[in-house]
Amino acid sequence: LAKAFARHETFHLRYGWLKKGFDLASADPEGFVAPDAAMRLGVGKNMVRAIRYWCRAFKLTSEVQSPDRPRANLDVPTSFGARLLADDGWDPYLENPASLWLLHWRLTQPTCYAPSWYAVLNGAYLGTVTDDALFTEVSLLRDAHPGWGDVVDASLRKDIDCLLRMYAPRRGRGKTLEDSVDSPFAALRVLIPVESDRHTYS
Repeated sequence: LAKAFARHETFHLRYGWLKKGFDLASADPEGFVAPDAAMRLGVGKNMVRAIRYWCRAFKLTSEVQSPDRPRANLDVPTSFGARLLADDGWDPYLENPASLWLLHWRLTQPTCYAPSWYAVLNGAYLGTVTDDALFTEVSLLRDAHPGWGDVVDASLRKDIDCLLRMYAPRRGRGKTLEDSVDSPFAALRVLIPVESDRHTYS
């Protein structure tokens, strides 16, 4: 597990982001840090960082050191990313639900860059679970790792909120169109909101 909490900039994965990020890294390993990255991806600056994070977390791209600038990191496509998302890949636009299950599995494989997801998805939950119980699960994971003591509770809460927005279909629609769009992973029905209690999921 990598010490990687709240790297998503509070943005859960949106439709099309993985393909956009993969294509950018394929065309330009420095694309995510280029001055025009937001324009090339068609998103805000914070979303650029989120897309970069999600591409790495799902093992679609990997970080390598720049040969010219030792302190700079490049983003390069992985062989898995190419097999899945290249234009001639298995499912470049993630139209097959099996592709989402494959990515769901890859997210928590070593090295896992989403430790909160690892804690929640590997928890033995039967029936219902509350968002507070998920926070406790992630807190236990943090507290069990030496060197992770400086990870504040607020970062864990951001992870839990992002995870729930990523996997659970929204109960109500947000104020903006962007906020109202579910993640593609909501279709997997890993978490289902309990209508009678906004803090509870099955």
